[in-house]
Amino acid sequence: MSLASRLKIGINDFRPQFAMLLALLGVFLLAPFIIVNLVNSNYLLASGIFVVVVTFIYLNFIIRRNHKRVKLVGWIIAPIMLPILLFAFSQLGIKGALWLYPAVIVLYLVIPIIPALIINVVLVIAVTLMAINLLDTDIAIRLVASLTAVNVFIAGFIFVLEAQQRYLKHLALTDQLTGLRNRTHLHAKVEELLALANRAKTPTSLISLDLDLFKRINDTYGHAEGDESLKALAKLLLERIRKTDMAYRMGGEEFLLILHDTDLKGALNLAEELRSKIEKSAEIRTTSSFGVALYQHGETFSECLKRSDDCLYQAKNSGRNCVVTNEVEVER
Repeated sequence: MSLASRLKIGINDFRPQFAMLLALLGVFLLAPFIIVNLVNSNYLLASGIFVVVVTFIYLNFIIRRNHKRVKLVGWIIAPIMLPILLFAFSQLGIKGALWLYPAVIVLYLVIPIIPALIINVVLVIAVTLMAINLLDTDIAIRLVASLTAVNVFIAGFIFVLEAQQRYLKHLALTDQLTGLRNRTHLHAKVEELLALANRAKTPTSLISLDLDLFKRINDTYGHAEGDESLKALAKLLLERIRKTDMAYRMGGEEFLLILHDTDLKGALNLAEELRSKIEKSAEIRTTSSFGVALYQHGETFSECLKRSDDCLYQAKNSGRNCVVTNEVEVER
């Protein structure tokens, strides 16, 4: 498994893994009840359970092929499972109601929390109306109260889990000092970026940049001032690039810009503008060197990044404070 694939598994929604587990578990738990209901001549309910089992098998296959389809899976499960659950409740009474609890959990784990909450509220209302006629009052009250409690607990758990996941994802993909994207984000998204560039058939440019003699800032003014210089540079980059562009801190004082729908001339103009502003900035306190490369359709991202890095190294070796592309220095 590639690094990008492992990273994607680590930062993606938790629902695909849960959905596959629940689908397999549902198959093994429900399959015996097909036989039980056939033996009891309850053919309609047996048919309904059979449909649910087949659906679970099919959905597990879909998710394994494409994790992004898990939301579609949730919307397939809900309209199939809920009518069968209510029918089982109407036929079996409290025995059928026992299956409502795992169903509530399944819905929260395979559907986004707000739609899942709405669906489960509708389910509780339907069960309440049916319980009034099917069960003794005290049993009906206990059923509705416990089902409501499960809804509240699971909804709260999923809400906290999603918030924690968003926070951890932010930590994993963001450079904490500058607020820019980091290498982890780059590795996780690189295939998507290349696919977009190839599909759109529009120019994509890379700018590698590095603050010159950055160690002198730390040695002269202290590491705190060095951090402020990096944050000032990050602010400048974010102010200047477009929403479709991406800015990364690659490590230390090295940064990378990925510019969508930008040809070599446009990238060079931006690099020169940034170089000039950095040179004049009282906050950044140093100059900068740039390497620019135009992505060639069909090449790997690593190949393009190496070309921009090679140009950056030539800029550093050519006296710094300059922009270089394809080993040709651009006059200041």
